Amino acid sequence: MSQQTVTLVPARSSLTGVSGCGSKNRQLGLTMLELMIVLIMVSILAALAGPSFTGSINRSQVNSMRDGLAGAFQFARSEALKRKAPVTACSSSDQATCSGGWQNGWIVFSDTDGDGALDGGEEILQVEYSENGVNAYSSAANSVTFSSIGRAVTGAGAYGFCHPHQETVGKLVTVTVTGALTRDKAALTGC
Repeated sequence: MSQQTVTLVPARSSLTGVSGCGSKNRQLGLTMLELMIVLIMVSILAALAGPSFTGSINRSQVNSMRDGLAGAFQFARSEALKRKAPVTACSSSDQATCSGGWQNGWIVFSDTDGDGALDGGEEILQVEYSENGVNAYSSAANSVTFSSIGRAVTGAGAYGFCHPHQETVGKLVTVTVTGALTRDKAALTGC
């Protein structure tokens, strides 16, 4: 009997592609041209999507300021009821005195004499600092004082915020004399 030799030949892989007749060194991947085309397409999509994200970020900043101020008013009212003494929320540019506009931030303090001003010995209960480019406007004063029974003794009115790049729509928080708060969206003529 003679010896027979069997040679095994691997089956052709479908991943090898067709980049040359009989070539055994084939590499998978992207050419430089393909990579550049993909990068250009991603850049175009990012440029188109960017402005829509900017509007969303601006709206989020305005909502955040409005909700933060509404929260400060609710906190001041609940503290006035709890302490059975006046509590004031006022705009503050330095977070230590009542000064500046609402867009710079605010403080809430125990206003023992009920004059709406932070005097020596009065405790600061909450501080909020803001510098995100949102504009503030108000039909009322720069402070709201809640009495021991939760009524807005001073400062009842509308407090609003808008973004300078979206001046036609703003967000409002309104304080009534009874101390009730409402949050609204408002059409503006300019902010």
